Amino acid sequence: MVTQRQRLANLAISKSNNTAAVSPGGISDYVITIANPGPDAVVDAVLTDNLPPGVTLRAPWTCSASAGSTCAQASGGTIGAQESISVQLNVAVGGQALVTVPVNYSSNPDDFD
Repeated sequence: MVTQRQRLANLAISKSNNTAAVSPGGISDYVITIANPGPDAVVDAVLTDNLPPGVTLRAPWTCSASAGSTCAQASGGTIGAQESISVQLNVAVGGQALVTVPVNYSSNPDDFD
């Protein structure tokens, strides 16, 4: 007998820059953490993050994954641009991926609207 079941995963995604406040003209790195407590692995998930108004990419962003997980095809990343970044992920049960995004904040407060 063959029993089919739906694959189940429970991705937990958080985003932090470990900074209490940012100032116009400042810089920071923010980290997006994608964790999978299971019960099944996640295959070919796509994470997309849009940089908000007034924020531009200051250096290449990176993705690293724990053993058994992978950061696959990536796109986006023009230095000095306010754009989206996107990465395809495979996240093992108990695994995680970390996307680190270095950014500049505009010195003009009106750019944050």
